[in-house]
Amino acid sequence: MNDILLTQIMQILIPIIASILTAIFGAVGIAARRYLGERATAILREALHEAFDRALAKAVQDGSNSPEMDAVAYIEATMGDTVKRLKASTGGLLKRAQAQMAGNERLSRSQSPRHLKGQEKP
Repeated sequence: MNDILLTQIMQILIPIIASILTAIFGAVGIAARRYLGERATAILREALHEAFDRALAKAVQDGSNSPEMDAVAYIEATMGDTVKRLKASTGGLLKRAQAQMAGNERLSRSQSPRHLKGQEKP
């Protein structure tokens, strides 16, 4: 009698336990994929940021009339796979270059010596 009851309970519990474990493993897999995807995207964005810094600096150093456009052309030519993975458009890259250029200008002004700003100390 106990063996029959135990067998019936096991026939019910085994599929339930298997379903719960499948759901847990699925959730862990989704979370891991999401985390790794976000991490990979962050790495790609950082690489793109550094490439923009180099490209903008080179364009300015070369005396370009349009350093932002030159930087975007350089990025698209050298980092095409990164641009595709980030789903970045040329317009988006140009806006990023303009923003980064403006940020670099603000940074360089804030780090310039005081006497160049007209704030000379006596």
